[in-house]
Amino acid sequence: MKKTQNQKYKRKKSTLGTSSSEKQRLKYVLLNVLPDDLWIKVRRGETVWEALKNTDVDLDGDCGGLGKCGKCKIKVLSSIDPPSYEEESLLGEEDLKQGIRLACRTKIEKDLVIHTGEIDHDTEYLQILKTGHRPLFQLDPLIDQQPVTLLASLPGECLSDFDRIKMAMGPKYEDLKAPLHFLHLLPQMLCETPLRGAAMLHQDCLLAWQSWAELGRRYGLVFDLGTTT
Repeated sequence: MKKTQNQKYKRKKSTLGTSSSEKQRLKYVLLNVLPDDLWIKVRRGETVWEALKNTDVDLDGDCGGLGKCGKCKIKVLSSIDPPSYEEESLLGEEDLKQGIRLACRTKIEKDLVIHTGEIDHDTEYLQILKTGHRPLFQLDPLIDQQPVTLLASLPGECLSDFDRIKMAMGPKYEDLKAPLHFLHLLPQMLCETPLRGAAMLHQDCLLAWQSWAELGRRYGLVFDLGTTT
């Protein structure tokens, strides 16, 4: 069946849209061989056996890479394709679950990390995470900030500064408490922020008094627990 003119045009256009350097890059992938941490640039589609045959890495094998002896065992540490028919026949179920494959049957279609030599199932290998999931969450800080507008003190009024704040914040805060060191500093704070300020609260306790300009500023701590791997 002859190709239509439109099909020929699409094929030609897709070929022209890829630069020679891009084509060259797509032909090759990287193979990382542990425990020697050897990095090899290999042609995409080659088997691990072919990639390692001209290196100093020793691989067992009696069949010359024909997939018949089952001795060229490697452990694939990156994402892995399902085993081939030969691998299912020559390797045990537990080996396959652990990522054990045959070098002569494992094609390198993308960047690959493998471990050669004696296989130790008790050794744990870690891989850098490339994806993740973060659920939606709402901030629930321990410290709350609330704007407060104070009423001007009347002549002869006997309210303390702390009582004036409680009155301005409303009946919800009539049982508000404050530490002693804060009460000592409160008169000076109110002199610097006349009539308007921001109350810093923890539950039913007034911890600090800030200027109106600092309203909306919050600080937090982030701890990196090393969750990359």
